[in-house]
Amino acid sequence: MYSKTLEIRGINEGEIISYLTDIGADRAAGDNTLFQGKNWTSRIVEVSFIRMFQSDIPQISLLFESTEEQTLNRVIEKFRRKTFRAGG
Repeated sequence: MYSKTLEIRGINEGEIISYLTDIGADRAAGDNTLFQGKNWTSRIVEVSFIRMFQSDIPQISLLFESTEEQTLNRVIEKFRRKTFRAGG
């Protein structure tokens, strides 16, 4: 089993869930933190907030797992494209 944990800051939990479903995951029945795709899963491990300049910034840890390394890398690449932010 291959796995990778990502920590995402500045994107709320609802958007993260939307991005997971956009890349092919379905929410597991009876578990609001587990999402299942074809040959991969993702779990919202922790949701917390950091305080910065009088604002609460969401900080979310996600665990991605797959039995195939290539599948895991492909899914993470798709997910990172969804969460990429550029200043300007």
